[in-house]
Parts: sequence; C-alpha cells; structure tokens
Amino acid sequence: MTEHSCSFQSRQAQESLRGTAPLVENWFLLEMEGPYGRDVLQEGKLDDSVKAYLGNLLARHANSKLLLIRNSETNAHEKIRFIVGLQPRPNSLPEFSEFSLASYEDLLNVDLSRQQNNSNRRMQPTVLVCTNGRRDACCALYGVPLARRFSPLAGLRVFECSHVGQHRFAPNLIAFPDCIYYGRVALDAVEDLAAHLQNGSLYLPALRGRTIYPPPAQFAEAHLRENNVPENTPVMLIDSQSLDKDIWHVTFQVGSETHTLAVRYRENTGVFIRSSCEGEKTHHPGEYEILEHATSGP
Repeated sequence: MTEHSCSFQSRQAQESLRGTAPLVENWFLLEMEGPYGRDVLQEGKLDDSVKAYLGNLLARHANSKLLLIRNSETNAHEKIRFIVGLQPRPNSLPEFSEFSLASYEDLLNVDLSRQQNNSNRRMQPTVLVCTNGRRDACCALYGVPLARRFSPLAGLRVFECSHVGQHRFAPNLIAFPDCIYYGRVALDAVEDLAAHLQNGSLYLPALRGRTIYPPPAQFAEAHLRENNVPENTPVMLIDSQSLDKDIWHVTFQVGSETHTLAVRYRENTGVFIRSSCEGEKTHHPGEYEILEHATSGP
C-alpha cells in the first residue's frame, strides 16, 4: 500500500467506516468465472438478451444490486448459481432463494414469483469478498488474501465478487443473509468475525453498516449496540427522516422500548483524500455523530 492509494489515504485520514454502506434492499448474485471487468452488465460471457433481462431486473426493483460471484467450486460446478434476495416490506431483511441454471440464457425463464413462495431468509451464512482489481487495485491487493483466509472456515460459504463500492475501505466484504458491509477487515480478525457471522451478531470493529438501512440509521444501529443493547435484544428500524441535509431523526424499536436518535454528518473540509486509485476524484472524509438520544417505554 503506497501513500498514493485510496485505502492508504482513507486510513491515514482516519475516515470512519460507520454509516458508509450503500442502501441496497434487493440483491441479485450471479455465479461466473472471473476475472471481472468494470461493468457487470458488459461482461462478454453474457448474451445481449441476458444483459437486457438483468438490466430490467435492476430497474424494476428499487435500491437493487447485481454482483458476480465465484469460488473454488465455480469452474467444476455443472450448474450456475443465481441467488436472489427480495425485500418483502420496508426496513426488513430480504428473503433469499437460490436458482440452479444450466446456462445464462436460463435466466430468462427464472420465475421470481416462485422465489417469493420458496424463500429461506436464514440461508447458510455467506460471505462475499470484493477482489475486483480491474476496478481498483486495492480490492485485489487486500481482498484476495482475505477471501483465502475465510475459505477453510467451516459453516461459511465464501465467494469472491465484483465491485461492491467504496474500494478505499478495502478489503470489503458483505455478510449474508443479514446484509452487512464490513471494511478494512484484518486477516488476524477473520476467525472472530466468522464467529459473529455464524451467530448473527455484529462485529463492531470493522462494521460499515446494514444495507437495508440508510447511512444515518446504519450509524445509529451501531451506536445502540455499542451502548449496552445486548445482541439478543431485537433492534428494528421504525423511521428515518431528514431534517436538513446534515441532520436526521432515526427511530428504532429496541425490545419493548422506543429509541429516537438525532444524527448529524460532519465533513472534515480541511482534508482531501482520493476516492479511488483511478482518476483524480477526491472528497472530504467525514463521520456521523449522535446529537440526542431519547428513550421511551417500559
């Protein structure tokens, strides 16, 4: 890692991970041999009709994301795995189903209504690690060793994947079925993180956020967990409202209590760091903070 890389500059600026996951409510994960290019829908292995179908899927489902995935079984696998997660209602986790395809053209015959009837939200814990070096060098440099460290762990299904976003936080991974982004995951933290994934709890040191929540709510959820809300106590987002461009009110149901938090985002306008290892785009690092926290109920 050089001083000119985006991940180095992000670490040096102590850019916060919290509340940086993109808002994604619906997922489409398609197995394909790598390496991957910059644009998933421009992959040469896909027929134009399949690209059009996938593009229409993304257009029909708000806040959706398509990722290409692969692991050590991909080349030997006779079938192509297509994993679909659709959100049944606002602020809820997607319900997941897996389809087995003989060819990519079979995507045109996938019946997503059957997915709704045969979904299994608590699928096997699955980890996606971004290793897409063609999109950003940091993703390959740090993602490939992380994927290899995860692979032997029992109870976890591990895939390398195409670009997940914000490569300056590399290595990035997404944990399913709980739809949680983690960043800057250290190799010596893999076993600890894996234990959290298997029991469905948050691993706070590398947490970026839960993708079904907007970023201010992601930050507020982490704040609640850090402040004596036990992992076995349900935390459910009720509402998130913007008061102005930098302040939000976020309300959670925490067990039998209601917690309302005022969240503010502040940029460090005196610092510029690279947003990517490609190009010249820069940004101000920033972070969220809690201004108020009110509790009501028993």
